[in-house]
Amino acid sequence: MMKAKTYIQHNGLWLLVAVLGIAVSGYFLLRLPFLLLAREQAQLFLWNTDYLMERLAVPGGLAQYLGEMMVQFFLNPLAGAIWYGALFVVITWLSFLLIGSPKHRYLSLLSLVPSLVLTYLWTDIRFPMTLTVAVLLALALAVGVQLLNRKAQLAVLTVLMPVGYWLIGPAIVLTLIPILYKRCNIVPAMALVIWLVACVLGSARVVPYPLKQVARGVDYYLDDTKFGTYEDMTYDMLVREQRWSAVVNRYHEQGSESLAIRDAVGLSMFQLQQIDQQEMLSHFEFSTKALSSISSAFMMSEVCMHVGMVNIAQRAAFEAMEAIPNHNKSARALHRLVETNLITGQTDVALKYIAILEQTTFYRGWASRMRVLAEQPQQLDHHPYYHRLKEIYEHGNDMFFY
Repeated sequence: MMKAKTYIQHNGLWLLVAVLGIAVSGYFLLRLPFLLLAREQAQLFLWNTDYLMERLAVPGGLAQYLGEMMVQFFLNPLAGAIWYGALFVVITWLSFLLIGSPKHRYLSLLSLVPSLVLTYLWTDIRFPMTLTVAVLLALALAVGVQLLNRKAQLAVLTVLMPVGYWLIGPAIVLTLIPILYKRCNIVPAMALVIWLVACVLGSARVVPYPLKQVARGVDYYLDDTKFGTYEDMTYDMLVREQRWSAVVNRYHEQGSESLAIRDAVGLSMFQLQQIDQQEMLSHFEFSTKALSSISSAFMMSEVCMHVGMVNIAQRAAFEAMEAIPNHNKSARALHRLVETNLITGQTDVALKYIAILEQTTFYRGWASRMRVLAEQPQQLDHHPYYHRLKEIYEHGNDMFFY
């Protein structure tokens, strides 16, 4: 008992951090899985040099690249939740190393502040993973700078301000923390801040972004509502998983007035049976308002695909991808566009999208299987799913071609 008490006294902070890390993972997995999926579907991460160079061409590009590399794992909510828990622990550890061992032990709890703030931001879809990675890298650099003597610190930071800013964005200012510990370093610190401001102003002259966005971080924050509400994201996740009964139940419980949700619920009641499109017109109220957010558009695409409205499924997926605020593409949208172009006979277009998806991590296997169908279109006639949609497209009365 005494050994356990002694162990807790000496390692209490890290036990607390471990518990909080597990709690963060559990919270996102159990309460916000739809948010993890929404983040993943709003980007397309590719393993090629062109994609990396495109990111490095703007300030903060390395942080954005690494952040998107992490977010691709959010296709599985469990993996996404584990990433969040791990990031919480690592950022807390770096903050603790930066603070050192304060005279009063309770001050060590200050190392939790950056992680707690970021955890709060993770619950907001408008904050990409770029900011998290930028803070993590800046804290790691600050810990390294702290190990140097005063002259070396100033020399390294003079170089880090322009280089670090271009790689991770304005968060590089956190590397100044070590030299602020001593009052005699205030003047050099202010000079470095002015140097950083000059770098920001200079970069705004060479990148296609306004000064305001460059100053706050090109991809730190997406000032946009195109993602839709959390309710939209929840329904999109349920529809994506084909949990139709859950969609209907939540619709009746919450009494949502969202047109996209109302249409999805109405379609789900058909039990996804193949019916005449003329009959469906009396039940299906399509409007461009239903495509007012990314989540609603993806949900519309999923429902329409299952009931045989291939053209409108294609349109909704394409509009969802083009509405992404930071102009990213979407692996999930390209997944759908491959399917619709195969069904409509646009094999060259399908092959183009397949070639892109083959450079991803988690869509690569599926894309390789689709390549076989694209190169041998006759196999679609025997496919257990696509053959029915192909028959509807070729022999049905297409009311939704735009």
